[in-house]
Order: sequence, then C-alpha cells, then structure tokens
Amino acid sequence: PHLPFIPGMEFSGTGLETDTDVSTVKEGDRVIGIRNFKCMAEECVTDQKNLWQIPEKVSLQEAAVLHLSYGTAIFALEHRPIPNLEKLF
Repeated sequence: PHLPFIPGMEFSGTGLETDTDVSTVKEGDRVIGIRNFKCMAEECVTDQKNLWQIPEKVSLQEAAVLHLSYGTAIFALEHRPIPNLEKLF
C-alpha cells in the first residue's frame, strides 16, 4: 500500500455530515461502515451503500466488528459447507 498507510476495513461512529443525495443515514446517526482500509483514521468518507444504522442497544465497539466478523462467518457457512455438520453438535 501507498504511504502513509492507514489500516482498518470497518468502523463505527456518528455521522458528521452527508451529501444532499444521501437517503439512508443522516447527520448525527450512529453508523457502522466498511471500506477498503483507512477506517482507523479519526474520520473517514464512504458511500452510503456501505453504511448501516446501529440499533440503540448496541455499543459502537460491538457494532464496529459486526460486519466483517459476521460476514466472514456467513460466507464460510454458505460457500464452504462443513461435511457432516450435525456430527459436530
């Protein structure tokens, strides 16, 4: 990667501002999002299709790891089935 390299592929936080054509979130919403790196910066910009609102009962810390961890697990279960899964339980 080009320097300075900023790691991180997922984030959570409060929306600071939105463009006029954004309809899925608004300024002040608690959101999680993904992008190709740079998520460990103090602020990041991403497309609204990569943002989701965080439910009130979920902390920012819990929400931040949800997408990549959950998405990886679902992908693995759907696309790499475990033979004889029922024998594991």
